[in-house]
Amino acid sequence: MTTARNMIKNRIKKHGNTLLGVGVYSAVIDQGSTQNKVIKIGNSLTDPWLAFYQDAVEHSNNPHFPTVHSFHYDRANEYYVAVVEKLLPEHPEGNATNSNLSCLQEILRTHVGQDSDYETFKDEIWANADTFNGSFYTDVEQLWSAVLAIKQLRDDTWDYETGEYEYAIDMHAGNLMFRQDGTLVLNDPLSDTEIEYEDDLAQWAEEHMGVKT
Repeated sequence: MTTARNMIKNRIKKHGNTLLGVGVYSAVIDQGSTQNKVIKIGNSLTDPWLAFYQDAVEHSNNPHFPTVHSFHYDRANEYYVAVVEKLLPEHPEGNATNSNLSCLQEILRTHVGQDSDYETFKDEIWANADTFNGSFYTDVEQLWSAVLAIKQLRDDTWDYETGEYEYAIDMHAGNLMFRQDGTLVLNDPLSDTEIEYEDDLAQWAEEHMGVKT
């Protein structure tokens, strides 16, 4: 945990990198290069993003998953580092913004959270296409495949004793991002149902680095 914080501090203060975003478990850093890549540094090996990467993203070529160029984790020091493609928070043409993605968010949450089928999903996507600029989601079958992979990952965390999932669906606008060509990317779709705040990176960044999160 301390190692991750030191790496983040070193990147920003010594190398002049920019902190693009920080959450409870990880921070995303822009090196300022022209390669369209960012560094994701995590301070916990229980971060649901790790399971998302290893179980859904790593061996997939689904265009709606982020491209991870390299990945390293250190079990002894409890941190990980991933070099990931740099994504846009909004559609490059401004057609699908956070404000009008609420309908799409709800569709994705619903189909990750319950048993469904492709035809129902496809009908809902196209029925609401005008709301979130559906012309950029023409490959609905690929998007459905991504939804199924995320659903399977979450379903595997069901605890029969507690009657709860370990992972919660985290399809808020900040986790729906875009490539320069307009492709929708499901960037970090799951979170812990009960988040451990003992080593909250966001709080640490505010207290020690003056970063507003």
